[in-house]
This record gives sequence, C-alpha cells and structure tokens, in this order.
Amino acid sequence: MEKIVKILSIRDVTHNVRSYQIEKPEGYRFEPGQATEISINKDRWKEERRPFTFTSLNEWPYLEFTIKSYHDHDGVTHQLSKLVPGDELILRDVWGAISYHGEGYFIAGGAGITPFIAIFRQLHRDHKVNGNQLYFSNKTSQDIILKEEFDNILGLNAHYILTREENPAYRKGLRTFLSACCTDLPQTDANWQFACATVRSTLIARLYTQKGWAEHPEALNNLGAVYYITEQYQKALENFLKAAKAKPDYADAQYNLGNAYYMLGKNSEAVSAYRAATKFRPDYAEARTNLGSLLITLGENREAITELLEAIRLKPDNPVSHNNLGYAYVKLGEASDKAQTAELFQKAIPAYKEALRLKPDYAKALNNLGSLQNKLSQYQEAIDKVKAHATRHRTRSICAHSRIESSIRMTMRSRPSARWRRPETEVPGDR
Repeated sequence: MEKIVKILSIRDVTHNVRSYQIEKPEGYRFEPGQATEISINKDRWKEERRPFTFTSLNEWPYLEFTIKSYHDHDGVTHQLSKLVPGDELILRDVWGAISYHGEGYFIAGGAGITPFIAIFRQLHRDHKVNGNQLYFSNKTSQDIILKEEFDNILGLNAHYILTREENPAYRKGLRTFLSACCTDLPQTDANWQFACATVRSTLIARLYTQKGWAEHPEALNNLGAVYYITEQYQKALENFLKAAKAKPDYADAQYNLGNAYYMLGKNSEAVSAYRAATKFRPDYAEARTNLGSLLITLGENREAITELLEAIRLKPDNPVSHNNLGYAYVKLGEASDKAQTAELFQKAIPAYKEALRLKPDYAKALNNLGSLQNKLSQYQEAIDKVKAHATRHRTRSICAHSRIESSIRMTMRSRPSARWRRPETEVPGDR
C-alpha cells in the first residue's frame, strides 16, 4: 500500500531534529512503537525509502514523525529538512514489532528515542506510566529530544547522560553509566527495551553478560539483533544459535537465525532455520516468504511455490511474495516438458500482475513480467507495459538484478537507527 500525503506543518525540536505532521489516510492505524517506510514524492527521491517511527497517537487527526537531519551527505533526511508544508511524501504499510511489554527500563541513544515517544505518550494518556525508567544518552544537552515532555511524563524517572559535554546537571559518559547500571540495577529478569542509535553493541553485550542473562533467550536474541543491524553477522549468528538452543521453539530466534545464515552465504542452513520458524509458528508469513525465496535459489521450485502460496494466504498484500511466486512458476516451467511449461508460465503472469497492482512502481516485477512475455512472444504487451511504467515513474532502467534480503525480528525490540532501511525479500529476476 502506498499513499501520497501532504505535509501539514513542521516544527523544530532541536537544532537538527524536526517534527513533521502529515495527512492521515482514513483507517490508517498503528501501535505505539511501530514504523513505516517514507520517501519524498519528487523525482530521484521516490524510491529512496527510509524507515521512520510514528511519534503521534492513533487518536490524533494527523500522523507525526520526529526525524533527525543528517547534513553530512545528500540523503533523505537532508532533503526532508528542505521541505515545507504542502510538499508531498509517499507513505507505506505499517510494520515493526517494538511495543510496550509492561513496566521496565528503557535505554535509548540520540534519535533512537523515537519508538519510545509514542509509547510514553500513550502510557501518559492512559495513566500507566508509573514504574518505568528512561535512560537517555546524547552527545550534548542541546541534542536531547523532547526533554521537557519526558520530564513532564516521567519526572525523576527520566535520566539523561551526556557523552561529549561536561555539565553538572547530567551524568557524564555512556560507558561509565552502563558500567554502573551493571551493578546498581536489579539482578532480576527485568523488562528491558533498547533503542540503539548510539548505544554500541559491545556495551549492550557487556550489560547482558554482567546481568547474568547469558542463557536468557530473549536477551540473546536481542543481542544478536544488535550485531545483525551493525552487520556483524557471525556474532549475530552465534547469539541467535544460543537463543534457539535456550528455547528451541522460539520462532523469532529461528527466523533471525535464518537471516544470519543467509547473510553468511549458508543457504541450506538458512532453509532449515526458516522451516523451524514455520514449524513453531505456522502463521509466520515473513518466514514462509524467505523460505520460499531461498528454495527457488536451491532449485526446489515446487516446495517454494507451496510456501509462497501459504505466505500469500497469510499476508496477501505483500507484493514481494507475489513476485517471487511468479518467478518460481517460471523456473519450474523451464525445467518441465513443453505442455507443463506453457501452463506454468501462464500461472506466473497473474502473480507478477498482482505484485504490480499492489506496488505499481515495482520495477523488478515489471522486468520479470516483461521477460516472461518476451518468452511467450507477447512482444507488444511487454513493450506497452514498459512504456506505461516509464511514463508514470520516469524509470531509467528496469533491468535491475533482484536479490534476497531478510528483515530482522526482535522481541525485546532493539530498534535500528533511523537511517537503516527495512529490506525486502526477493529472488533473482530474469535479465
């Protein structure tokens, strides 16, 4: 789902953070802590998607995003900082698994605070904020996002740490602070939530280890997630393996394990992990999509089709699943006799078309459809489709080579930084 929405208003939050209020499509809902992908509705920037967390509440008449601008390169956030009310953004489906799990400790660094903004606003509205502690690290006092609001909501339970400013009103040094946390905080299975924009994985690893949670499956899964996001895939794998060993039926850990194996080029092991995830959670649509996608690369096209059809049944609005299903039909058809080939190719066409219906600017699905129509000697249809797409989207090239990419699933919900792009799961397309 894509919606073009207008910016209603913009206000400065800090020297490099702005709050954007935008139009809210009818029926559009999310849970505090969730996110979506946004791009700017201008040439060159339409496909430059970035994930941003909602900082508004569902009952508000508009959507709000609190976004830090990075001016060291000409990226999306730099371009966002140039926009004015009336400019348009492209809004997509809600995603993300960060949510409130009861009273506990919240640790955030810099712009990583954003998933907690809506959570604390909702708790404050519902009079349920008592018992929660926020530990918020920033470089300087000028970088603290919404300090006055957090003080109003949490009072003395809002704690601020500075890493590059000497100020007697604040704690100094994140490393020193976390070292103190490791001895001062309760030695129980406390409810921790991390938002890691500047909190480094090594410090979190130290916190988990010293707290005696070395065998806690959710802690191990979260630690693996931090390593995964920072592209330390071998360390991520080690922690996902430990999480799965500590709790064999932990579907999220198995799913993440599959992602890590894939990133390390171990496709057979990834398939086994995805199968375990779907065994323990049969309705795990994302795991089935990834499993089906990898089975295609291993030549197991019949089983891939079965998994992708089930993924579509569970989540019919995922264009990637439809694209991959079409590709699986094509690859199976290429290995079949002439009669079956024609039948399977014909099944692929509606799969590609559904992917394009769900995502009209889906260049990779268009490329696959055009390639198939070329094989079927449907030359004019292929040409017309490409021309229509180029007219609508000003596409320079549609012959991109797709690849499988896997999203990361966390339970105690470490959040990737605002510049991390939530990947899709795709198979190689025809070229």
